[in-house]
Amino acid sequence: MVRIARASIENFRGLRRADVHFSGTSVLLGDNNTGKSTIFEAIELAIGPDRLARTQAIDEHDFYGGDYLPIEGAPAKNIVVEVVIVDLDVEHCTKFRNNLEFWREADRSLLGPGHGSNLRQPGIEPAVRIRFEGAYDPENDDFTAKTWFAVPRHEDGAPMGHIKTPAPCSPRPLWTISSRRLPAPNRALL
Repeated sequence: MVRIARASIENFRGLRRADVHFSGTSVLLGDNNTGKSTIFEAIELAIGPDRLARTQAIDEHDFYGGDYLPIEGAPAKNIVVEVVIVDLDVEHCTKFRNNLEFWREADRSLLGPGHGSNLRQPGIEPAVRIRFEGAYDPENDDFTAKTWFAVPRHEDGAPMGHIKTPAPCSPRPLWTISSRRLPAPNRALL
């Protein structure tokens, strides 16, 4: 079964920047309002089956601090979520052969170009990196949202094309996300 190895999140709700690494079955524990749900909602934006089927995938409240308006001469204020998926079986490797990268578990990193000799070493496995970007479009006074595979890219670095939302009657989504909130323990006065 595939699993998420890393989620990188920028400018989303209460998270300015976060890199979260997962290994096997993972549990996020923490006090209320610390970002646990935000991490899962960011992952859902990138790989959830309903990610772009909503009327509006993001809005002004999804930007860190509600700050989405562009400032002339400054970089765009985008929401960026990248998810690295590993433990791909042969079917996934075949289906996504043009989008494969390689993940090294020891240092939790993707291998860049030129590391081909390392691919047969233990602890290195095929991976797919999916990227979501959301932004405000001031010309149309609307929010945009696109998801694509991080590779391949055009020579100028631009993505080849975004992932279209699966048709409602599609027999299988790209991935299935499973998360469950556990109720908070009862707080009894002793």
